[in-house]
Amino acid sequence: MIFIDTNIAIEILNGNNTLDDLITKLSSDKIGITSPYIVELYYSLYKLKYIKKELSKSKFNELSFDLEQLIKELNCFSLDLKNAILGAKLYMKLKGKRQEIEIFDCLIAAIIISNDYQKLVINNQKHFKRFEELELISF
Repeated sequence: MIFIDTNIAIEILNGNNTLDDLITKLSSDKIGITSPYIVELYYSLYKLKYIKKELSKSKFNELSFDLEQLIKELNCFSLDLKNAILGAKLYMKLKGKRQEIEIFDCLIAAIIISNDYQKLVINNQKHFKRFEELELISF
């Protein structure tokens, strides 16, 4: 299982890459996404609609449909008690080292790690390189 971050999903949704391209380049047909990344994707969509007011109703519906279809093609991993506890631990461990990052990033890392996976395809490795348990893949 290889997980993708929000930016990779957005590239797919924008047509800059396809899920098939990603599968071919990564040599894996098992692509995962975490529930915090899904929150980020929908957050961005709703931000365009309600805050920036840049989307017509039809464009919002089109983007919502495309996002829903993409998520259906991915293996979704949700936040549960086990990885919520690990996420808190990771967050405080980094904060104790004065390497504070967003709690969402710790939850994402915790979901991947607690499900015994390591690979995360990501464009910006800045925050996630702090998690020794993760193998980061640039795309």
